[in-house]
Amino acid sequence: MDPTQPPTQEPVQTPPEVFIPQPKPNYLKTIIFSVLIIITLGLIAYLFFQNQKLRKQVLNPPVSPTIQSSSPTPKTVSSISIPSDQTEGWKTYKNTSDAFSLKYPSSWIYREGSEGPEFAPSDKLFSIPYTEVFSPISVFIKTTDNFDLSNTSFNQYEEKPITISEINTNRITGINKGTNTRITGVKFTHNGKIFIIVTFGNNYIQTFDQILSTFKFVNNTQDSNLPIGWIYYKDSVCNLNLPIPPKKTDSDNRTWQIENHAPYDFLSFFKGNAVSIIHRNPEEASGFVSGMILIACGQSSDSLTKLNSDFHSYLTLQTQQNTIPEALIELTSNNDVNMWGKTAKEMAFTGGMFDPKQKYYLIVKSDKWYIVTKKSDSSNSNINQQTNQIFNLISFN
Repeated sequence: MDPTQPPTQEPVQTPPEVFIPQPKPNYLKTIIFSVLIIITLGLIAYLFFQNQKLRKQVLNPPVSPTIQSSSPTPKTVSSISIPSDQTEGWKTYKNTSDAFSLKYPSSWIYREGSEGPEFAPSDKLFSIPYTEVFSPISVFIKTTDNFDLSNTSFNQYEEKPITISEINTNRITGINKGTNTRITGVKFTHNGKIFIIVTFGNNYIQTFDQILSTFKFVNNTQDSNLPIGWIYYKDSVCNLNLPIPPKKTDSDNRTWQIENHAPYDFLSFFKGNAVSIIHRNPEEASGFVSGMILIACGQSSDSLTKLNSDFHSYLTLQTQQNTIPEALIELTSNNDVNMWGKTAKEMAFTGGMFDPKQKYYLIVKSDKWYIVTKKSDSSNSNINQQTNQIFNLISFN
């Protein structure tokens, strides 16, 4: 070989191509993944709209009546406690002449004043006529507005709107400039009359508000058993209806008035309560009574015969012992009569302050005893007639 001759080049061999298989596209996974995305988006949208709807319900709750259904397990309806009726068990006063009623505490008493009912926890707190002293809570029914409740008459004057038996008015309170006494009250008009309900001082404001919350006007119907214009006073203590003539004063300024007496006892044997209707001058100092019916009542399970017998024995024993004023009282008559559709014992007494001509009637109904008497010293024939009418028209429930 010639050393100068370039070497012979051998042909370059191309490496053989290696086949690498490519994976086939997986369409199933793509479909599943797409479906999951769609479901997720749909769920998010659903939750979003539900959340918006819930927020609207919370912010603007629908008003709908509450329907209660029986359930074996108690359910809590609300976290707000509803106070019980604080006037439950109170007495009810009804005025059928001016067609209204209200409640007052069971331990309180009331009487008919010259311008409306007065309520007090004691008879010592009733109004003294023609003075500036008033009952703790008074209802004045007037035809002329002469009771000033305007802010010009008070210091520390406050008022707030209030609705009484569907009548809108204001409850005011303040220190009266003339008397330096706190007055709390309301004033409103109904059927041409002015109603003023007030309390004086600070001691009975809460009771005043409670009484005020029970005031309502009622339908007034004429009882077919009574003369035209008369009404029944319903006494819940003695459970009877006491007829009242129209409230008119005579030439001496006298008028029929209802009075309650609690407690009351008759000759220290019959102990209970009493209600009376009296025709007299409103000025108590006069002391003149032109007509009166008094009804005492109390609890008893005894029959009329036994109760009468025990009473007779009691008076006999007191006479023998001669130790108390009842020993001076003598039972002069004790007869069976029919009164108010019932058998009654008609009694008369002498001694003490008793008028031998005055009759007392003892009757028993259900679980109560009643002693009824009347008196009329008037020279006015109309008053005497009304006294007899009231007496005969008493209705025992």
